[in-house]
Amino acid sequence: MRENWLAKTSVAKPVTATMILCAIVAVGGLAYNRIPVQLLPGGYSVPFLFVRIPYRDGTPREVEKYVTRPAEEALATVANVETMSSRSGANETRIWIGFTNGTDMDVAYSEVRDRMDRAMGEFPDDVERYSVFKYNPNSEAIMEIAISYPEDEEDLTRLERKLSREIERIPGVAKLEFEGLVDESIRIEVDRDKARAHGINLYRLVQRLRTEDFTMGAGTLEEGGKDRALRSVAMLNGAEDVAALPVGPGLKLGDVADVHPALSWRDVISRIDGKPAITLEIYKESEGNTVETCAAVRHAVEQEFPADPELRDVRFFVLHDSGTMITESIDTLKHSALQGAFFSLVIVFVFLLRFRLSLIINLAIPAAFLITLIAMYFTGDTLNLVSLMGLTLAIGMLVDNSVVVSENIDRLRAEGLPPARAAVQGASEVSLAVTLSTLTTVVVFLPLALMSGEGMMQFFMGRLAIPVCVSLLASLFVSLALVPAASAFLAGRRTPRTLPPVRWAAAAAAAITGWCLRHRLETALAAAALLASAWWPYDRLEKSMEPKEQSNNVEIFFRFSSTGGLSDVNRNMKMLEAAVDAHRAELQVANVRTRFRETFGRMTLYLDKRKRTDEERKKLSERVRAILPVLAGVEPSASWRGGEGKGGEVQVQLTGEDSEVLADLSEEVKRRLKALPGVEDVKTDLESGNDEIRVRVRRDRAARAGIDSWVASGTVSTALRGSRLPDLRVGDREVPLILQFPAGDRENLTQLGAIALYPPGATSPVPLSTVADFEFAKGLAGINHENRKTSMGVTVVASGSDTMGLSNALRAELDRFSFPRGYGYDMGSWSRRWRREEGDYGFSMAMSVVFVFLLMGILFESWVLPFSVLGSIPFSFAGVYWFLWLTHTTLDLMGMIGIVVLVGVVVNNAIVLVDRILHLRAGGMDRLAACREATRSRFRPIWITALTTIVGLVPMAFGESGIAGVPYAPLARTVMGGLLAATVMTLFIVPVMYTVFDDLREMVARLAARVAGRR
Repeated sequence: MRENWLAKTSVAKPVTATMILCAIVAVGGLAYNRIPVQLLPGGYSVPFLFVRIPYRDGTPREVEKYVTRPAEEALATVANVETMSSRSGANETRIWIGFTNGTDMDVAYSEVRDRMDRAMGEFPDDVERYSVFKYNPNSEAIMEIAISYPEDEEDLTRLERKLSREIERIPGVAKLEFEGLVDESIRIEVDRDKARAHGINLYRLVQRLRTEDFTMGAGTLEEGGKDRALRSVAMLNGAEDVAALPVGPGLKLGDVADVHPALSWRDVISRIDGKPAITLEIYKESEGNTVETCAAVRHAVEQEFPADPELRDVRFFVLHDSGTMITESIDTLKHSALQGAFFSLVIVFVFLLRFRLSLIINLAIPAAFLITLIAMYFTGDTLNLVSLMGLTLAIGMLVDNSVVVSENIDRLRAEGLPPARAAVQGASEVSLAVTLSTLTTVVVFLPLALMSGEGMMQFFMGRLAIPVCVSLLASLFVSLALVPAASAFLAGRRTPRTLPPVRWAAAAAAAITGWCLRHRLETALAAAALLASAWWPYDRLEKSMEPKEQSNNVEIFFRFSSTGGLSDVNRNMKMLEAAVDAHRAELQVANVRTRFRETFGRMTLYLDKRKRTDEERKKLSERVRAILPVLAGVEPSASWRGGEGKGGEVQVQLTGEDSEVLADLSEEVKRRLKALPGVEDVKTDLESGNDEIRVRVRRDRAARAGIDSWVASGTVSTALRGSRLPDLRVGDREVPLILQFPAGDRENLTQLGAIALYPPGATSPVPLSTVADFEFAKGLAGINHENRKTSMGVTVVASGSDTMGLSNALRAELDRFSFPRGYGYDMGSWSRRWRREEGDYGFSMAMSVVFVFLLMGILFESWVLPFSVLGSIPFSFAGVYWFLWLTHTTLDLMGMIGIVVLVGVVVNNAIVLVDRILHLRAGGMDRLAACREATRSRFRPIWITALTTIVGLVPMAFGESGIAGVPYAPLARTVMGGLLAATVMTLFIVPVMYTVFDDLREMVARLAARVAGRR
């Protein structure tokens, strides 16, 4: 037998081994203190952009026609667009653009802004801005703070300047963004009666005011021998200049309108604990430390600001703190590592009954962690939530190699070999097995990192795989380079012994293996029955399309269909807040935050810090909904925008050209889907629409009066909604200029019908009621587009967590439905992305098996042995499904990742077993005896490695912790259940499969020899 050079060197040079360990501790400690800490790994740009275009007081149909469609036509020319969906609602349109994986998002962002700049010329005049949002995990705000202020506070600009000055001086803070501040404006409120008396044409007045404030280049003029630039200047410098504008002979604008400074339109209201509030988002510098920056800001908010006289009446509520989240995740890792290491120590001691040897084996955990931190630090990586998750996942597997090596050394010492000789020979005998078992786990992460091609899963799984792979390779190095030396010189001289129950269990396992080898057909049938039984729990498992997020908050969304405007919505929200406030102690609520606009609102209940189970959180959420009063025009909702698998809802989009036809189809689809099992409720976009008054201009009447229909609509829009004119430059700031009727002149239908329209050249007005009809109708809350096709949303609320099963049932039912020509359904971009991820998941699973097979073939130099080892994999799947069903765990994306990881983990014990069989047969033992003896002698290391991995995952599997609010219990439970089942079956099924494939190999060899002999 060839001696392993690492083991031989470490035993021959113990000082060198000690110095290596000291270097690992020193450099690892340095890396731990200096490695950057952040929330998520950098370097990935989500292939997704979001465009928001506000159009104040516009109806969904107006927004769709005049804003959404021109914007979509412009954006359709952007390169690499994969999907485009939009929602045209009251006051705004939102467009979501998905790009193909691998798209340079900086270039895409520039192209989208370019197309939007071109489209601005086609929008209505009062659309003066748009916003394009690009998601980058590390460009997100590290803190979000709600700031409540007294209701009589009017100068919010002072508060903004004060906070900006104080917070921006904190090291690490890059910029601040405020939400909820109301800017000042100059308001032109036209008196209806005065304007009519003086024959003021409101539409023409707006067109004229748009051109009054300007500067214009006028060429050059030679003066004094020099060419001088000539510029025409007609600037307005405040409300006085605007009021002095002439609008007729001897008539100024101030004669027919009240021109005064005022607050700009406030379309969003925010409160916390019933008091008005603004929101502050804090962004850090690119090189800043998230934890330190958040701690410094929190200290200022909680300690310094309350003592400041200027901020005496201001209260601060920290809503989101990335630094705290990172710190808690690191603490979770530490606790999991300590608990896992302790459990591993107990398991190893129970099997080996040697405390010092158990400590040596557990040396692999801190040593591997330190080596991993060194590698991450010097490669420029960061310590983030994803890498922490990888390290936590690896905890239970780090001692596996040391257990196998130490146990084999211990066995040889029990047979009488000297400690040094036993250390070298023991490590050398299993070096191939531990190397192969480590590499099989490592190569599994290669296809796992290839999930989604170049997409998000590929990026994050790659970042998760790096610490796992490095730590496993480090544990291999520790087991071969440090453990042999430690076993030779530190493990003591006492003769190893084993507990009688362990010896009895090993002997019983060997006997059962012998029976299975003598009854291979019966064993195969029993194994097949066990595999078939897995279908029963799998069919009953709840399956979700994304991890279920943990949250210490309760969030309720509202859609408003009342017609009282923002004041009516404000009154309703106060009633909802009062209902919750009356039960604060019962609901365990620390703070209540509300944010709302005319059509949509959100209430967030921040619960106190006590720990809660999923069931407790669910009961609290149900209790909140029961407490809320039923109000006319207020519809509670689970989410603000449907999405497949989101919040227990599945979103279906009916697509076609005519929204009226889609409305009829949605009612029939609703009836069909509501009858499906697992469906709690079905809602359509029609149900959340607002009542509206439609002004229908009669073209024949308008033509006889000499009125253009567009002029009529524009005049109504200006009078009631108001027109945003070009901003005025006042001092060092831009101030919005707004023109509309006073509130008292736009309250009822009579006033609407009396709006004056002026035909060209006429001096007497024509009332709007003479050229238009008014009709009451139910408007849409929003008009959706999927890839530029009109769509009608149907939201299906699931009664449980099995959104994947419900989604498949919906597809089956909709496929049976006969849609009219040109109409159909779409499950949305989220569904398409998930199906792609699902396909990539299957690909990664298949490739994991292939890579493990290829690796074993290379190291074993055999075609047959890899097949016998792979036989343990299917039994792990049976264990997964039964374990998840028994623990009432949903099979989500985290669980699926765990199944892929299992492929590399469960074959480790099979490799150790087959490797021992080969050694025994090479020593002259017959096949049946070698299989029995391998089962007996490898029983202890197989169960030690399996149990150390399983108990190392217990804190993850049954704790309440997670990564950024996403629990990793499904992943841990998947690995635990699969590994437990595979370990039991490995001892009995793998020897049987080994003999079957060995017989097949011999049969093929005899056949080949016979064919060769005939030649």
